[in-house]
Amino acid sequence: RDLRNRRLLKLGEIYIQKLKLYPAIAVGQEVLKNDFLNEEGHRFLIKCYLVAGEKARAVNQYKKCVEIYRRELDCDPSDETLKLYHKLK
Repeated sequence: RDLRNRRLLKLGEIYIQKLKLYPAIAVGQEVLKNDFLNEEGHRFLIKCYLVAGEKARAVNQYKKCVEIYRRELDCDPSDETLKLYHKLK
């Protein structure tokens, strides 16, 4: 599962580079469908939404990540995810 998600995220990065943002978003959603605790997948989706100019969706994705981590792991996402969130402001 981890290998599959890593490959999907690499594919998603290629989509972003080619500005194929909606296929990139679909990749991020697929990663989270496979593993909803995949923090890299959450960050990837946040990044996709930012590049697509969808700031509200990026903020919502961050909030979902925080909610999931607090509920499932009783912790907050990593500092890396928090730094990405601060870029949204």
